[in-house]
Amino acid sequence: MKVKVKADRDSHSGVKANLNEKKALVLPVIRALELKDFTNGARLCPNKYVETSQSDDNEHEMVINNEFLAWRRFDQYLLSWLLSTVSESLIGQVTDYAFSLEA
Repeated sequence: MKVKVKADRDSHSGVKANLNEKKALVLPVIRALELKDFTNGARLCPNKYVETSQSDDNEHEMVINNEFLAWRRFDQYLLSWLLSTVSESLIGQVTDYAFSLEA
C-alpha cells in the first residue's frame, strides 16, 4: 500500500514505524490469499464484455465477462480491506481510490 505522507521531522519516525507495522500485518494476508498481483499491476482487469456467437444463426452478442466479475469482486474486497487499515488521519488521501492497485 502506498500512501504519501507529509510529516514534520519529529513525527516522521512515528509515521514510518506505523506504516511498517501496517505493512507487516497486511502483506502476509495478501500473500496467503494470492492477491499480490492485484496490488502490483500483474493481474490486469479483464474486458468487461466478451463477444459470443449464437450457434443457430451465427450472430454475435456482447455479454458480461465472468472473468471481469470475478476480478472486480476480489479487487473490491481487497480495496475495502486495505482502506479499513488506514488511520483516520490518512483516510482523506485514499478515499478516491477505485481499485486495489491504486492503494
